[in-house]
Amino acid sequence: GTQTPARSNRTRTNWTLAMECYFIDLLLDQVHRGNRMGHTLKKQAWTDMLTVQCHFGSPYDKKVLKSHYGKLLCILRVP
Repeated sequence: GTQTPARSNRTRTNWTLAMECYFIDLLLDQVHRGNRMGHTLKKQAWTDMLTVQCHFGSPYDKKVLKSHYGKLLCILRVP
């Protein structure tokens, strides 16, 4: 028979205003540390930013942070 694709057990992240502000502060801190290359951040910056999970107690990973960063760039219309 046919198999349905496996679904992730992870739920969609609901970014609150407090989470957005904290995330933006983390991004700005990494930029000030020189961990930016063009419109993206260096690998170490993403690792450093995983503190967001300690601050809010949710299971974030680099993929979630990078995805949200990309969405912010689209909202801000950064080329």
